[in-house]
Amino acid sequence: GTIAGGNYGIYLSGSTISGGLTNSGTISGGTNAIYVDSSASLDSIVIAGNNTAKFIGAVEAPNTPVTVASGATYTMDNAQQFTVSGFTNAGTLKIGAGNTGSITGDFTNTGTFSPVITDDTHYGKLLVSGTATLGGVLFADAATVVQGALTDGGRLAGQRLL
Repeated sequence: GTIAGGNYGIYLSGSTISGGLTNSGTISGGTNAIYVDSSASLDSIVIAGNNTAKFIGAVEAPNTPVTVASGATYTMDNAQQFTVSGFTNAGTLKIGAGNTGSITGDFTNTGTFSPVITDDTHYGKLLVSGTATLGGVLFADAATVVQGALTDGGRLAGQRLL
């Protein structure tokens, strides 16, 4: 399903939602998909589904953790921004080639992180302002790389390939 609003898809002020929010559809707002102000409380945001969850607009919930659920797949669109207490990927997190996602907060990967790489200048990026804990699996699908575009010892924007 879809939740949509003019400026905000979901706006929480002066209220508490226990049990959290699970999204496997679309939450859309002109400015924020989700906005939780300092007088409100939201236990958690869980991203579920097989690449069905979408956030159109930023997610601004600085006291709320976000989790990509185990077994779920989420593709972070270009310029998707999460301002949250923490973002944990327990499922599969993808970022398309040439796209950059942003997390203001900490990032923990216990699932599969899968930035799409097509060549040495077009690959998915994730900017994290806090601590990035990279457990789990890093999966770069060789089928998406243009043949001959990457070489052993090559670089992706200053990062050495081993």
